[in-house]
Amino acid sequence: MGAIGMATLLGPVLRLRGQDHQNNVWRISALVCVEEGSAPPTLSFLVGGIDYVAPSIQLWAIRGAESYRFDLDIPLADQAQVLRYWVSASDEEWTVQIPARQHQPVFAFGSCNGYSSLKLKKSVDDSDALWKHMALRHQAVGYNALLLGGDQVYSDAMWELITELEDWNDRLWDDPLKVVIPEGLAEKLLNHFFIEMYCRRWSQAPVRAILAQIPTIMMWDDHDIMDGWGSYKEAWAQNPVYRLIFETASRCFELFQLHGSMADPVFIPGRAAGYSQLYHFSGVSLLVPDLRAERRLDQVISPATWKAIYSKLESPPTDPDRATIPCKHLLVMSSIPVMHARFGQIESILGWTPGQQELEDDLHDHWSSRPHRGERVRLIHRLLEYSRRENVRVTILSGDVHVAAHATIYSSREGEPSTKHTLVQLTSSGIVHPAPPAIMRFALNTLFDDDEEIDQGIVGRMEKMPGDERRYVASRNWLSLERDDPQRSLGRLWANWFAEEDVEHPFTRVIHPIG
Repeated sequence: MGAIGMATLLGPVLRLRGQDHQNNVWRISALVCVEEGSAPPTLSFLVGGIDYVAPSIQLWAIRGAESYRFDLDIPLADQAQVLRYWVSASDEEWTVQIPARQHQPVFAFGSCNGYSSLKLKKSVDDSDALWKHMALRHQAVGYNALLLGGDQVYSDAMWELITELEDWNDRLWDDPLKVVIPEGLAEKLLNHFFIEMYCRRWSQAPVRAILAQIPTIMMWDDHDIMDGWGSYKEAWAQNPVYRLIFETASRCFELFQLHGSMADPVFIPGRAAGYSQLYHFSGVSLLVPDLRAERRLDQVISPATWKAIYSKLESPPTDPDRATIPCKHLLVMSSIPVMHARFGQIESILGWTPGQQELEDDLHDHWSSRPHRGERVRLIHRLLEYSRRENVRVTILSGDVHVAAHATIYSSREGEPSTKHTLVQLTSSGIVHPAPPAIMRFALNTLFDDDEEIDQGIVGRMEKMPGDERRYVASRNWLSLERDDPQRSLGRLWANWFAEEDVEHPFTRVIHPIG
């Protein structure tokens, strides 16, 4: 077989399944998709001088494609390790960086890996320029995990590429609930669109190289389903065609982004309501709430799911001696920014800005949209309370808005000094999707520079980017989260935004631990 082999449709794609503190194991899975009828792939790996053969699980077999997951459980050592692995008889060798037992992982973060329209795609010279740059940085830094915060694929083209869907969309329906699903649409959505979309996009050489070397933690956003999912009127959101699209997107999200392993301990109990996850690593935890599965115009996440999320967050893991694993830094991956330019102001601007009305769905999506403000305030209160009670720094990682930005939420409630109890938000978007139109960039950096009073004693501020006068950098970008000192297990976190406008000189912010 050659380097990849004609039978391979996609892969390997790595996923980080968490750190098992009880058994001192770093848990990874690899996804490989092959043509129907191909010989089942195998995966062997070498780490710590020992050869292993990873067990395989066939996830599904549908017309034209078969998919397999391989589980790799790597014993952690006192020093960082390099894992080497091979798929089947390929002469292609991949390497993975495994952190030391007591060391905080090194993360990369990105979002918006695609285009919402063909016109935008034509405006970019090299779609994967920043993926190529991430690969170069990985050689120097050695990322342990890649956090992907939404829109890993863009489904927008289905309305033009699937004839049955295009024809259906052109019809006028008096009652959305009486919509009829066109014959053959289910098969075309799954077999001829979503599966093909994932395989095509993730098989691009620069993207494939990263996905095969850095284990991912992914959470979907609207374009992984359909633009604006969850921000439509309830009657339309429940019509049979939209539900079919959601169910198809969910099935593919589970396969390609989660590797069909929803029974992993990282998932919040009651997963039927969504795909929220919580990871505990050495010194740092990562909360990944699902902001799409339960989203409605008046709700982002249901109260029952929020309760389950906080319950799991407040039940940290223990080591073999039953000692609680300490956490000094909580990362919260919110696909939609918690703090951004206030969209009520943007709505008023768009009212007289020609050609911008297509952004209306995005306005309804955001945390600052009027129906979501109460839920947003409750989230901020809970994160501030957790930070204060546990003496833990909390940092929010966000994407979606196609700019680089950062914000601080200050609290002076209960007599606490506002410099200590703050939430930091880092926004990085998109790694492929271009920046907003010029008029929006102008508005963001000139009209929305005042602080926001979120609640009594709680103020949010969009900060100027480090070393720059702009609050929003309108350039494709990705984010690197690196330890202060590779030889220390814990410490300050260096956030580096690598923006395409000047990729050699990142915007850098240092985030200090509390205490």
